[in-house]
Amino acid sequence: MDNPPFDLTANPFHILAVSPSKRRLQILWAYDRAVEDGSRSAAELDWALQALFTPQSRLEAELSWFPGVAPATVDAVMRALGAGDFATCSRALESLSGLPAANLAAHLAGTRAGTASHARRVIEGYLGLDDTVAALIAESRAISGFPQPEPAMLESVTARLRQAHTEAMREWLERQPDPDAVMLELIDNQDSPSPIEGRAAPIDALATGHGHRTTGEDGAAHTEALDYAEQADPALDSIIDVLGANHQHIRDIASDLLAGGFGSAATGQAARLREAFRNALADSRNVQAVWSLLRSALLALNNERSTRPAAVILVEALLAFRPGPPAGMMAKLQQDFVVVRGNVLIHEVEDLARRGVTKTALDKIAAALHLGVSEAQRGALLQIRADLMKSDRRASGGFIWLIGGCLVLIAVVLVWVGFNPGSRPRPAVTLPQAVETPGNSDRTESKPAPGTKSVLQLPELRYCEFQKERLNSVRTMISGALVQRFNAAIDDLNARCGSASFDQRDMDTVTNQRAANKESLAKDGAAMLTGWIQEIAPPPQQPAMAAKPAKPAAPPAKPKPAAPAAAAKPEAKPAPAVKPAAPRVHYDVATRQGAIDVKAELQGRGFYKGKVDGSWDDESKAALKAWKISAGLAPDATWDRATEKILMGE
Repeated sequence: MDNPPFDLTANPFHILAVSPSKRRLQILWAYDRAVEDGSRSAAELDWALQALFTPQSRLEAELSWFPGVAPATVDAVMRALGAGDFATCSRALESLSGLPAANLAAHLAGTRAGTASHARRVIEGYLGLDDTVAALIAESRAISGFPQPEPAMLESVTARLRQAHTEAMREWLERQPDPDAVMLELIDNQDSPSPIEGRAAPIDALATGHGHRTTGEDGAAHTEALDYAEQADPALDSIIDVLGANHQHIRDIASDLLAGGFGSAATGQAARLREAFRNALADSRNVQAVWSLLRSALLALNNERSTRPAAVILVEALLAFRPGPPAGMMAKLQQDFVVVRGNVLIHEVEDLARRGVTKTALDKIAAALHLGVSEAQRGALLQIRADLMKSDRRASGGFIWLIGGCLVLIAVVLVWVGFNPGSRPRPAVTLPQAVETPGNSDRTESKPAPGTKSVLQLPELRYCEFQKERLNSVRTMISGALVQRFNAAIDDLNARCGSASFDQRDMDTVTNQRAANKESLAKDGAAMLTGWIQEIAPPPQQPAMAAKPAKPAAPPAKPKPAAPAAAAKPEAKPAPAVKPAAPRVHYDVATRQGAIDVKAELQGRGFYKGKVDGSWDDESKAALKAWKISAGLAPDATWDRATEKILMGE
């Protein structure tokens, strides 16, 4: 298969299978899915992810893709390209216009299937770039949440795109039997009676260098640069003057970079450095030395923690600067970008950790590891993450112990209130105090008879309190068909213990034992719950309502004492069947951001024509229903996890 000079299959959006309207979190999810899929190398996926999170390379990817085209159409075109079905791609080209058409035509022109028609479509797209790219990028980024590009960066990246299109056309032209005749045909054979205004520009660019490529020029230029380096160069001196001896002005430059960047809004020393840099590139024959001086300023900014954020601004500006650096310098600057950005991220994480903002720090570490850092920085970030998680576990453990202590205290108060002997008749006799200690191993229990009115003996009182603890330990886990079993257990406990009296000294002893054996009683409760689950699984289709144990009639002569507080039934009603909880959606249309993401996707697929905002209205539901019908799903507007997976491509 051909490897064209302008290759859509190498675009980061294609590699990660996302559209330019996807937000940062969606891109990270796509990256994780691609890693799990294993169809591409880790290095390729890392490069694509870093490209979409780096200002200049993301803009290059956006302009080299299909801005404004529905994702379904893009997917169909890319599948055809992957299969080598150029006939289908040529038919799709007829339905496209503007920049998307120029990009597809440039790819096709660079392959063996390229035709003169493809070359003409590239030329037509070439002419309209300035009028369309800004609006296309602004629309896409309003949805994705990425910041709008600076005009200077947009201008430079557009110029590079034109250069890439021209290279694809030149590749096609050189494969023709008579390139000169073909070029004349491109100029003379117009689509309209009069020439298209401005067509000479791309034709001139195409003609430049045609038939005049030479070899060995880079070596000669390098030798000339080395010879010239020994001579005085006023253009280089102007840069050195701005930097000062031993970079003595570097802090002033950093302050100005942070205030106004390195673009047209730069101020003070940063503006003077930029002007000297531009003049040196125009006047100096030693371009390598010019770029080396700016890189020395970059490294000087990276040497101090306070100036490292300015180093990030400078390296991003140098990577976006056009004309770009020599090939060897470009690789160095790209590596510098990884290092200085990683240093700034580490400082931010350290500051967050010192302030105790653990969650934000962990999120920033995850983002930094995804974007790519040096090996040393990766080790530092992993160590910070381990320390944060360790301290977070300690804090969580202390909090859990605090909550546990409060719950025990509340339970003791509830027990006292529920079994306060002042609320029911005290026995006429005084019972001897049982010799028990909190840690006593005697856990003998005896179930009182239902409806008993007598004084509970110690084993009977122990059963009542211990059973109450078992039921309390599983209360929060009760739902569905388990409610019936739990209610039945509560009814049984009330029938046996709710009307009886007790000796307060026995209650004190049992209360201590209950607290001492809380963990083992919770295990007993879990075992009891497991038994209930096994009894009702699998759930019957029409489960019968379990009859509650009959309660003996209370004697009319005496009022019934209040039931123990812990014996209150859950408010939940017995459910007719146990239903699993519906899977949770990632894009919740009830939220503003969820509605924006889903409506953007529906709009990209051609089903939603309204405004992409945070409201999920009738028009949104109608668009969702129309798409579900086209996808062979249920003909309704229900938004659930199954629908989300298909629509959002998860």
